[in-house]
Amino acid sequence: MVSPFLDTPSSGTDRNGNAPSAAELLGRLLALEARVASLEAERGMTSPVPAPVPAMAAREAEELPSGTLLGFAGRTCLILGGAFLLRTLTDSGTVPALAGVGLGLAYAAAWAFSAHRSASRGQGPWAAFQVFAAAAIAFPLLWETTVRTRFMAPLPASAALLAMTLLLAGVAIRHELRRMAWVVTLAALATGFAIMAAMSAISAFMPFFILASGASLLLSGRPAWRNLRWAAALGADLAVLVMVILALSPGGSDLLAKDLPAGRVEALALGFAGVHLGTFLVAILRRPRVVGAYEIFQTLAVLALGLGGTVRVALAAGTELGVLGAAALLFGLTCYGCAFVFVEKQADDSMDFKYLTSLALVLVLAGSLLLLHGQGLALVLLVTGAATTALGVRYGKFSLQFHGLGFLASAGLASGLAGATLAAFLGANAPLLSGYVPAALLTLAALLAAHLYPLERRGQGLDWQLRVPSLGFGALGLAALAGLAITAAGPMDPATLAALRTAALV
Repeated sequence: MVSPFLDTPSSGTDRNGNAPSAAELLGRLLALEARVASLEAERGMTSPVPAPVPAMAAREAEELPSGTLLGFAGRTCLILGGAFLLRTLTDSGTVPALAGVGLGLAYAAAWAFSAHRSASRGQGPWAAFQVFAAAAIAFPLLWETTVRTRFMAPLPASAALLAMTLLLAGVAIRHELRRMAWVVTLAALATGFAIMAAMSAISAFMPFFILASGASLLLSGRPAWRNLRWAAALGADLAVLVMVILALSPGGSDLLAKDLPAGRVEALALGFAGVHLGTFLVAILRRPRVVGAYEIFQTLAVLALGLGGTVRVALAAGTELGVLGAAALLFGLTCYGCAFVFVEKQADDSMDFKYLTSLALVLVLAGSLLLLHGQGLALVLLVTGAATTALGVRYGKFSLQFHGLGFLASAGLASGLAGATLAAFLGANAPLLSGYVPAALLTLAALLAAHLYPLERRGQGLDWQLRVPSLGFGALGLAALAGLAITAAGPMDPATLAALRTAALV
């Protein structure tokens, strides 16, 4: 008997042994799906089979590229070929030089937008290649047109570099293309340093480094991208350090001297500090608990390079420090005010609270020292110390108590109270009351009041954390009071003075 299966085509070939076409396979698939759907409909079942694929979509799927790495590399070479065509047209004079530069940057930007569209359609690998191609076009183009052909001045080149960096990095970050984001960031920093060094255009490229680093701070709320901030921040730190060192270096080229006048360096260094500290402050207010190792490290770098560099250059140039002191003092008081936004929300061990108040302490002290001197400085420190002490006791913040101790101790130094006290105990001759000026007496009263106020406010329920700074206030206040008592006793022989000093110490 002949088996009936011999007359049935196999699943892979027809009766003539030929492989079926894609259209035939699609027809069989559709017939099978229809048959399954009819059987399930008869039994009252819901079909999990997806909707049939139209024949046109099947033909388009057959026409799509393979999507392999080799295919993407080939397309990237075609993109770069278009860029070389534009360069050839520009070098031959067919296209004017500036127009050729603009077309090249527009060509790179177009592929950046194409990468955005591709990634939005789920074609992430191809989008990554497009971002790479756009970076490979834009950054070398900026180098060549600024350094080799001099078609573009350093300042416009810096602006174009910043725009292309933000565009390419924004596309990469938006679509989670992490490797491309690192490639774009590192390539942009390298391009910036290369052009800056080749053209001796330090001040022209400082806005690029400062603003690129400031833009990277927007990634603070995205944990997966926080490491990218380090590259931009370290690049900005290095650029500011180079600028300050070159501005302070004696001699040097006339080009550098023209590029780095003292006023411009001070403005750029202060802008570096303002951008970072302001961004940190806004980030904390918007998203609590964002302070970490990066914020602490970069804040120290900003204070040392930004504020410290500005002061050093200003002193070398003989310029006034009043504006810088006022800015530091104002920002420090702002930090104190913002810290109390979290007083009722966060514990005293909150990193946000500690960060804001510590930054405020440094800035207020630095601003006061730069802006004021003598009795005026002592009075400002006295008022600030009394305020932070009172607020620390009221809200139970022992860190503010330590701030008050630091401010009042500094007021004692500025007012002469510390010097008069040391003279009373260690001077060779009998001390004079002339050393106790009004600001010194007010500081002495504030120290004693800061010791007694927590006890009066909270009584025996005073936490041990608040007792520690209270002990410091009491020790300094009593030492100063003993020195005043010795001084008020008037002139006396050395033996009597020694006995009186011993009695006061005991």
